Amino acid sequence: MTASTFTTIFLVAVALTLAVDLWLLVRQIASVRRHRDAVPAAFAGRVGAEAHRKAADYTVAHTRLAILSTVAGTLVLVALTRGRGVAFLTGLTGIVDVPPLVQDLLLIVAVVLITGILSLPFSLYRTFVIEQRFGFNRTTFATWLADLGKGILVGALLGLPIAAVVIALMRWAGGLWWLWAWTAWMGFQLVVLALYPTLIAPLFNKFTPMPEGPARTRIEALLARCGFASKGLFTMDGSKRSAHGNAYFTGFGRAKRIVMIAAGPLGSAPPIDVPGVEFVTAKSLDDMVAQAANADAIIAGDDVACNDRVLAAAKKLRWIAVYSAGVESCLGKPALMKPGITVTNMRAVAGPVMAEHTVALMFALSRSLQVSVGRQATGEGWNRNFAGSQPQALTGKTVLVAGLGGIGLEVAKRAHALGMKVIATRHSSRDKPEYVSYVGLSDELPTLIPQADVVVAALPLVPSTTNLFDEKMFARMKKTAFFINVGRGGSVVTNDLVAALNNGTIAGAGLDVTEPEPLPKDHALWKAKNIIITPHMSAQSDLGQGARILILREQLRRFLSGDKLLSVVDFSKGY
Repeated sequence: MTASTFTTIFLVAVALTLAVDLWLLVRQIASVRRHRDAVPAAFAGRVGAEAHRKAADYTVAHTRLAILSTVAGTLVLVALTRGRGVAFLTGLTGIVDVPPLVQDLLLIVAVVLITGILSLPFSLYRTFVIEQRFGFNRTTFATWLADLGKGILVGALLGLPIAAVVIALMRWAGGLWWLWAWTAWMGFQLVVLALYPTLIAPLFNKFTPMPEGPARTRIEALLARCGFASKGLFTMDGSKRSAHGNAYFTGFGRAKRIVMIAAGPLGSAPPIDVPGVEFVTAKSLDDMVAQAANADAIIAGDDVACNDRVLAAAKKLRWIAVYSAGVESCLGKPALMKPGITVTNMRAVAGPVMAEHTVALMFALSRSLQVSVGRQATGEGWNRNFAGSQPQALTGKTVLVAGLGGIGLEVAKRAHALGMKVIATRHSSRDKPEYVSYVGLSDELPTLIPQADVVVAALPLVPSTTNLFDEKMFARMKKTAFFINVGRGGSVVTNDLVAALNNGTIAGAGLDVTEPEPLPKDHALWKAKNIIITPHMSAQSDLGQGARILILREQLRRFLSGDKLLSVVDFSKGY
């Protein structure tokens, strides 16, 4: 093939590539303009017409800039190749008396430097004109320069070594240099992929672990549903650069073959299919003990999974997935203190539903529904006399959430939406969302409880919370205040609560949990004044087990890949 023939083929290929790229970009602009004023049916009600038009105009502006950038890039390519730009640069670098390998690297640096300089106007226009026009830009010129400098430094540190390796292979690897170069390049890409989240990205933005809450739970459930292996969820502080909402993901995983034991609340192996996992169903405690010898993990209620016989038999055990929030049966077990065994629970999965139940009890008590429903059941008929149970308004009142965890946060959010002031206690810290006015530590409960019109107990049962609500604590409450317990019955001295209700120390109580459970039919709590009791069913809903299955699937994915599990039980805290 002659030089002129090669030149012709090269220029035709470049021209065709440019033509196709421009054709696609122009088609995109035409399509976006054509649908600019029509919100797609799938987004109707979620995206307004004005927001949709703004998004369309934004896309058109970026695409127009892409057209100019594509044309400019093509002209630079032609100038460097057929315009003898590379030959000119080769002559310049040849002036320096250095080894051939270094001369080749200098040539690459020169080409990258020229193309980078020529791309700067497009970057500036994109950031400070287009992004600024549509209200997305948060970058200052100083930040832009700093990012540019860090990008050049990172590019040099990573790019020059791999470029040197490829050049060396081209010179000395013989006819198969391309295979070795490709292998080196693929290895380099994998290394960069591994280093980017932990070493490179933090140079440009601040990353913090995404806090527990509904958003994280929904994202993790989506990842689990898609079978995507996540190394963790983080929030990125991009406020100094852009107002866009963005996300990205990266990471590797590995698989193991494990045996799972499913028992307790599941009744049978959960309806999920995870590659590399064999589910074995135990029909009884004896069957569980027999099967546990080969189990890497156990999925069950805490009373089954943490049974002494099961733990003694499970020699290979590395993970216990308790299928509920409570883990009382697992506390104080020497077998679980050994390194290498992790216990998790479902402490946050039912939070939204349980919070709705809590609000329902709050409404029922404040409107004296226990009186009306009782009269309806006995056939007493129409009676507007609510002596001993005065209907109250909730707006403007104060609710105290004892235990600002997965359930407590959901209760607080809904109470705030009702116009209530929310104060709370938590064991670990004073961190709080904006809808909570004050968070105290656990020992501040006696000080805070006199301020509350409604007290919601959403506490786990640990030594520090056992019998926490006793005669003295109820005496600190307002006489018009309501007590609601959706945590654990053991946190209440039941006889003291009965006395507080019958003596008018507090106005009423709503209980989803009791001590003992089940509550005997002849127990005095059933006949206490102004009380509503539900049989530990606040987590039940028409949603079924779907949320738990999604969380379990993600937990399995993490267990297989060696990632950190969710909702790990801290035995020092008891939950």
